[in-house]
Amino acid sequence: LREALRDIEKQIPKKPTKTLDVRYGNGYEYNDWICPTCGNFLCFEPSPDVRIHHCKCGQKLDWGFTSGD
Repeated sequence: LREALRDIEKQIPKKPTKTLDVRYGNGYEYNDWICPTCGNFLCFEPSPDVRIHHCKCGQKLDWGFTSGD
């Protein structure tokens, strides 16, 4: 039952987490974005055309591109 509830919760979209660590490359600064559920790396600075809708753990993602949170 707990596993079923956990799987159902993963269907509710959650905002990815932006790390505080900054990477540098090609004259730019980048932050990593990780899954809010498992901490898995998702991508560097996402853009509105990000194609990642789910993490490998199954968590549905809500990028919500409001202010680069």
